[in-house]
Amino acid sequence: MNRGRMTVEKYQVARKKGTIKPFQKQPVEDKFVTCEIKYDGKVLGLNQMYSGGWQKRMTKLKPIKAHFAALILDANIPELKYMELTVYHNTRFDIDNLAAMVKPFVDQLRAKEVIPDDTKKFWDHLSIAYDPQVKKKQLLFVIKGQVA
Repeated sequence: MNRGRMTVEKYQVARKKGTIKPFQKQPVEDKFVTCEIKYDGKVLGLNQMYSGGWQKRMTKLKPIKAHFAALILDANIPELKYMELTVYHNTRFDIDNLAAMVKPFVDQLRAKEVIPDDTKKFWDHLSIAYDPQVKKKQLLFVIKGQVA
C-alpha cells in the first residue's frame, strides 16, 4: 500500500513539475536504477543476533557482512544520491525479525560507497515483505536509487 509515500518515481515527477524544492540544485535529467541482489546465506533474526553479547554478535555478523560485500561488488551498483530498499523473503522469520539482516546489508552499501551515508538524507524508505515466489530461505534485496 503506497498511501502517499514518496517514491523515487513520484519525486522525479514532482521535481520536474516544480512542486517540491530540492535541498541542492539537481540536473534536469536524473538517472534512476533498480538493482536486485539475491542472498542465499545464513539468515539470522533479531533474537539470534542479540543473544550472547557483543562478541558473539560480531562473530555471527562477520561472514554475513563478507557475503554481502561480495554480492554488492558483483552487482556493480553505481554511486547513488538516494535509495529506497525493499527486502523480499521466503524464510521462517517474522518481518520484524529480518531487520537484523537489513542493518549489515546497508552498512556494506555504505562501506562499498554505493551510498554516502545511511542517514535519512540518502535513504528514507525500507520495506520488508514475505514473497512465496522467492526461493526458500532466500532474501531478495531490491534497491531503487538515483545515480549520483
